[in-house]
Amino acid sequence: MANSNSDRDVIDALVSSVWSFSNELWKFAQTLGDYSQDAADKLEKEFDSYADTIRHSVRYQTWIPESMKPPAPRPPPPRRLRLGLLAKCTNWINEHRAISAAAICFIGTSVFLIYRHQRQCRRKRRARRAPSGAKTEVVVLAGSPYTHITKSLAQDLEKRGFLVYIPVGSLQEETAVAELRVANIHSLNFDITSEDSTAGMIEKLSDLLHNPHRHGTDRLHLASLVLVESLPSTMEISPISDISSSSWSDALNSRILYPISLTQAFLPLLLSESVAEDIQQPTTLVVVTPSNISSINAPHYARESVTMAALTSYISTLRAELPRSIKVTHIRLGSLTTQSAPSTRLDVALARVKRFAPTVSSPPKSISPSRNSPKLDESSIVSSGLHKLHHGIFDAVVGRTHGTVFLGRGALLYAMIGTFIPSTFVGQMMGYRRNFARVERQSPSQD
Repeated sequence: MANSNSDRDVIDALVSSVWSFSNELWKFAQTLGDYSQDAADKLEKEFDSYADTIRHSVRYQTWIPESMKPPAPRPPPPRRLRLGLLAKCTNWINEHRAISAAAICFIGTSVFLIYRHQRQCRRKRRARRAPSGAKTEVVVLAGSPYTHITKSLAQDLEKRGFLVYIPVGSLQEETAVAELRVANIHSLNFDITSEDSTAGMIEKLSDLLHNPHRHGTDRLHLASLVLVESLPSTMEISPISDISSSSWSDALNSRILYPISLTQAFLPLLLSESVAEDIQQPTTLVVVTPSNISSINAPHYARESVTMAALTSYISTLRAELPRSIKVTHIRLGSLTTQSAPSTRLDVALARVKRFAPTVSSPPKSISPSRNSPKLDESSIVSSGLHKLHHGIFDAVVGRTHGTVFLGRGALLYAMIGTFIPSTFVGQMMGYRRNFARVERQSPSQD
């Protein structure tokens, strides 16, 4: 029993010694392997360094042929860096320069227009006053006292500190001015066709301006003459062949001769006021005309196109003749009405053409305004349109703007269409040539 236990102890000691020897042997082998690997790596690096040195020296030797020289080493791959938001935007702009330039132009123009509009709306618009606070700026507003535009302009100018005088030619027009019941809106009753009556009115107004103490007022200044060419209450649509001589005479007298005569009557006062030494504000001449139809020379609106073209030429000549101390402003009005009412004369014309083709079977002779022409209700002019008109008129009266000014929806657009687009294309778009050609084909069968 004792011998068996001693044999077992010997075997266990032998196994443990073998196991420990094997562990030591494994560690030695692992250490030897690591040392060998390190030695091999170091040796490889040394050989690579020597090889690079040899290649470099051989590459720059001139006596060795190029075919025998080793190739140049490849450049290291570029490192990919994580770009920020600003760097990404910069790279995208560099890659899409055309789109970026268009976007910058659009955004810059929009910001500029919004800023200018807000600045114009916030600008304080008040007439100059005397040190005592009395009103000293006089504006002659030449327009029909029955129209809503003339009444609105007169009241707005009076609220902004002007003394408004409206030329009238009859007792009814004088009564219409008196019905406004505003203390600083007065009427100038005279007959423009009579030289004596016109001279007497100009003399009275000149005495009021140049001799203020006689009338118990401060020194007055004729700030501006505003000519308002109002829209007619009805539309007259007819071809040139059906316009009578009397109709031409009425149109020329009311829309051309009257503004010209009125301007010539007030020119001496405007010239004398423009050279006065004690006047700080420039003297202006403002002409307000509708422009949509006359800009495109629409068919069957010959009277308006001819009169507006003549008046525009007259304004251009007048601007060239008058001294620079008198600023001449031509305000071309677009649409100022609501969408429920006819917006412009062109809209009325388009509506008329749409009804014209299926119903008319013979060439039209004259279209009755009471039956066939829709009425333009000037009371439907919205406050937003009048707000822009009031600002534009005030800026022109005080000399902030001059030249040609476009106000209202479509004024500038129609002017560009009339300038750059052929009239035949405009006529085809409006449908006149197509509709009246159909009428001409139908008329011989009826005869």
